[in-house]
Amino acid sequence: MKLIITLFFMLSVLSACNFKEGLKETGDAIQDGTQNAVEGLKEVPAAVSEASNKAEDDIRN
Repeated sequence: MKLIITLFFMLSVLSACNFKEGLKETGDAIQDGTQNAVEGLKEVPAAVSEASNKAEDDIRN
C-alpha cells in the first residue's frame, strides 16, 4: 500500500512540474507574441507617413 501511495505522490509531483513548465512555455510564447506585435505597431506610423508622402509625390507629378 505504501508503494502505491509513494508512486501516486511521485506521479503527482512529476505532473505538477510538467504543468508548471507548460505554463512557463505558454507565458514565454505570449510574451514573444506581444513583443512582436508591439514592434510591428511601432513601424506603422512610419509606413503610413511614407505611403502618404509617396501618394503626395505621385499627385504632384
